[in-house]
Amino acid sequence: SSLESLIDVLTNNKNIAIEYEEYGEAQRFHMRLVYILDNVSETNTYSPFKNEEEIIKNITNYTKEFEHLKDMIKTKHTHKIKALREKADSLKALMDEYSDKINEDSNEKEDSKIEYKKIELNYNAIIRRLNILSKKQEFDI
Repeated sequence: SSLESLIDVLTNNKNIAIEYEEYGEAQRFHMRLVYILDNVSETNTYSPFKNEEEIIKNITNYTKEFEHLKDMIKTKHTHKIKALREKADSLKALMDEYSDKINEDSNEKEDSKIEYKKIELNYNAIIRRLNILSKKQEFDI
């Protein structure tokens, strides 16, 4: 039925929003689903809509919102990846500096090793996050 289709569209939108960490959008779709499911009755038409045309109109609206959600996810993903790459590059440059200090004979060799390890941990965490985001970006939503 049209009502089941509307529920499916909203559920899909919610699940995609959760998968791509758009929790505000996911909550909005979830609240709409809860509202619909709480108002479904076997004897009455779904209360916010008095006929099938209203339900179909909402299916169309939420399908358009899904397209907007996809665009928003792709844009945010691109920005996240760019910012993480810039951060990784700056950490890599710092690691190179500390590596040079470690290779030199100096009194700061041990301190440089400690700082290098701290930066390396952050760098590795960013690279792992970049790999996760890159894999998500490869999927066609």
